[in-house]
Amino acid sequence: MSVDGEKVELNLTMYCLCVHVPDSRFPSVRMAIKDAEYMLKSNDSTVILIWHDTIKDVDFFSSLLPWQIVNRIPNMNYLCRKAPYVYGVQKIMPFFPGVFTFLPQSFVLPMQEAAFVEAFDSQNKKFIIKPDGGSFGRGITILNPGQTYVPQKGLAVAQEYIESYLLDEKKFDFRIYVLIASVTPLKIYIYRDGVARFCSEKYSANSVYSQLTNVALNKGRPGVDMAKISQLISDVLPIMAARGVDVDLLWKKIDRAITLAVISSYGSLVRGERRRCPGKAYPRCFQMLGFDVLFDKNLNPWILEVNYRPSLKFYRGRERRMKVGMIKDVLRIACPLQAAQAALLARRWGWTEETWTTFVEENPDVLAACKMSRKEAVKNSKFVKTFPPKEQENMIYHDILKKVLELPEDQIEDPELGKDGWKNRFEDVGPDN
Repeated sequence: MSVDGEKVELNLTMYCLCVHVPDSRFPSVRMAIKDAEYMLKSNDSTVILIWHDTIKDVDFFSSLLPWQIVNRIPNMNYLCRKAPYVYGVQKIMPFFPGVFTFLPQSFVLPMQEAAFVEAFDSQNKKFIIKPDGGSFGRGITILNPGQTYVPQKGLAVAQEYIESYLLDEKKFDFRIYVLIASVTPLKIYIYRDGVARFCSEKYSANSVYSQLTNVALNKGRPGVDMAKISQLISDVLPIMAARGVDVDLLWKKIDRAITLAVISSYGSLVRGERRRCPGKAYPRCFQMLGFDVLFDKNLNPWILEVNYRPSLKFYRGRERRMKVGMIKDVLRIACPLQAAQAALLARRWGWTEETWTTFVEENPDVLAACKMSRKEAVKNSKFVKTFPPKEQENMIYHDILKKVLELPEDQIEDPELGKDGWKNRFEDVGPDN
């Protein structure tokens, strides 16, 4: 192979992919990099993957070199903040009646406050109010029928309280890991394991420890057993199956809900990628998210929120193995660029954007090798691709995505920050969220 007349000796299987982690917080990430047979390296021009552990609002994109890929997607806060997530689903719902069944009756406050007050006063239902940027259960209010609603000072979401399916008389939800491997084209993968987060008190106790499943909150209760409040989904599903739950049908419902939630924000993700992290020879951004899914008494899934940077901390050996394995799969699927890494390291004088683009265009074997690496990685992983869809019943995803791209950009105003002030507001919630 050659570039500008210079011959490049290239063995596409000779080099392992180099990763730079500038803000390392989780041992599980370093373990996964090693297990994936990738190489940790200080940031230099030959590193392909930049992996961030932080959730702080920093510029992840402007310093990227043309061949580098990062585990952050621009505008992901449209999906991961409570208010814009709800508003995005609300915008597309009327065009596809009966499809977006995973969102409880919801109101963005204060912009939909009048409608919420009317619903609360007339429906005799319990509602839960959550601040847009809240975490660890902070700022959450449960409003019972007959109580007085106190208007919120900042941006918040009010949602109908879902009476949940219980195990051993305790409320729980699933933290499910979702990989958006690329935006253009959209590729969504859902992991077939995760964390089942249990309340530390029985539902009848009517306390914060019986209503909120957050692990960081519940582990603060005296005498709590971490093995009971933070279990593996793969351990809980057999228990549910023994009680008559159709696990395959449950996953089918989960997959559909999560995929539709991602599609609802797709217009914002595409615009963000185009403006801040456009692909060169290949897509240069991906992100692993944590979806919190609650089940009602009829085992219908409800997506309560989406976590921008889910905790990769572990409390037990089984959780460590699950999370390290999941991250390893994320690395191999989202960044299967060993062949590109080989090219970067093989050229004596380094690369410019022009020479790199020319090289990839003139040597299709490089991207073909990357594509084969991803296919093999998916085959050997616990991730299941849900978009693009294969099943005929899910082909409606394409129609929904097309309609989402036709909708105008979201306009949400935070009373404390001004119009669209939430866009760049991230709170570092620490490793336990």
